[in-house]
Amino acid sequence: MRSSIILFFLFSSSILFSINWSENNTIKFNSDRLTNYNDLLDYSNIEITNGYITSASDSNCWLISSDISVDDDFVFSSAFVNFTVADDNGISSNSSVTLKVFDYEDAENMHQEVFYKSGSFELNNIFLRNVTIYLEIHGADTHVYSFGVTKKQLSLINTNDLHIIPSILFSGENTLNISFSINYPAYTDILIFNKYGKIVEPVCKKKFFNEGTNSVIWDPETSPVRDLVSGGYFIYFKAVTLNGKSTEAVKNLIFVKN
Repeated sequence: MRSSIILFFLFSSSILFSINWSENNTIKFNSDRLTNYNDLLDYSNIEITNGYITSASDSNCWLISSDISVDDDFVFSSAFVNFTVADDNGISSNSSVTLKVFDYEDAENMHQEVFYKSGSFELNNIFLRNVTIYLEIHGADTHVYSFGVTKKQLSLINTNDLHIIPSILFSGENTLNISFSINYPAYTDILIFNKYGKIVEPVCKKKFFNEGTNSVIWDPETSPVRDLVSGGYFIYFKAVTLNGKSTEAVKNLIFVKN
């Protein structure tokens, strides 16, 4: 059993120690990295040997990583664990590994899964800037070689995913279909501007859309703007994710009044 002084030292050193992402947007913990315990907030009964992490006795063991952070341009993508399970005869047992990603400060569980062989799970719509990993090893014959998380760039929408049909809109003959695909749930503004930068009409303002392909219809005949003249206009699109990240895109529209 470790003393409170050791616990305090581990906690303090984890705050000062920065966990850096690899070039392939991965943070991977293994026995080499954890040898000095700097990357851990807490642990119990673990043994770090040459090549793997396991239980120091026949009972279960667990560890909690120090904070893992992403900047504003990224979100967490997945979590993974790589391990083997075998008894003395090399035969697979019923031992397992529990992997949990959570908000340590608020004790809020983001996702967890029990693995009986190496695997991973997706971290969809996790907009937290900091998470920790909880790893519990069940069975002394379970050898964990690595575990960690990946991140991906927060790419909400690309201009190529914003479609205006038709691009030439004839009053009385067409309605405008504005379709877009977003990778995360977002509150969306779609505004029509004239060439002077004045808002002609808000098609929608702060309307919530789920991830995936969405569309809205605009009919100039039902528009409250009665003095809409022929000419060029701009369809301005802005989406704001639940954590405040935003993206903007603009498409051209030609309006022809009969």
